[in-house]
Amino acid sequence: MSTDLGASLGTYFEPPEAVKTFLAQLKEKPESMTFEGTMAMIEAECEYMKKSFSVNGLASTSDQNQGSCKILSFARLVGLTLVL
Repeated sequence: MSTDLGASLGTYFEPPEAVKTFLAQLKEKPESMTFEGTMAMIEAECEYMKKSFSVNGLASTSDQNQGSCKILSFARLVGLTLVL
């Protein structure tokens, strides 16, 4: 099992129980989720390697915006999508 936040979407990922619990809470009570709680879960349950990334043309180096990078990578890894 890989919990590497750089893991390919094509790789099967069976999340640890803590991640499953987090995702269930996100589904049931999204308003209860916090940035700090999300970061704590990611740091406790996933391996992370600094990465550069860009969103809509805004580039960040591997030393910038790592909180956003962790959350975006986690969302991609577990298949979350944006719903407005």
